[in-house]
Amino acid sequence: MAGYDARMIVRFDIRPDPNGWTIYDRATGRPAIIEGMVSEGLPFDDADDLVDLLNTLHMLQPKVTLH
Repeated sequence: MAGYDARMIVRFDIRPDPNGWTIYDRATGRPAIIEGMVSEGLPFDDADDLVDLLNTLHMLQPKVTLH
């Protein structure tokens, strides 16, 4: 697909869990690991801020070209 850039897809999302909110990595379908910690049971505001940051960092990663 011409012009397609996988970095533009929203990779991280938040979902409610029994103890708060979890940040999910949509590429793996699992909770995101941040600084070695599973991102579960977070307050909504923290999860919302972190998911925005993670998605921004993901989009800013250098584009990898395979030859």
